Amino acid sequence: MVGFLHAALAGLIGLASALMWGVMSSDTSGIGFMGLVGLELMLVPLAGALLVGLLFRGAGRGHLMLRTADVASLVVGLVGLSSAAGSVQWLIAVAIVALATAGFLLTFLEPAPRRGGWRSH
Repeated sequence: MVGFLHAALAGLIGLASALMWGVMSSDTSGIGFMGLVGLELMLVPLAGALLVGLLFRGAGRGHLMLRTADVASLVVGLVGLSSAAGSVQWLIAVAIVALATAGFLLTFLEPAPRRGGWRSH
């Protein structure tokens, strides 16, 4: 269940990133464009951190990375809730906050898979 929630969260953050580029009009000012690029430079690595955390969790490690990415996603979602102009952006921000909170709590409840390795004893 942890894997599904975090994969859905990474997909939703990627969808939000793509929607921002799609919503931007061609007559956007330079300041608006730079703000969008700055936000994209934050969202794309955030989705990547979730996916890398899932990869390391499958190897028996990665809980801290997943929890950190969940908290960062929660902050991004809360900022999106406070500044969302349209209903679609608001719904995406609510979904990001809900999935990040559920993923964060579920990492405490569901044990990590134990894999053999150099630190298995």
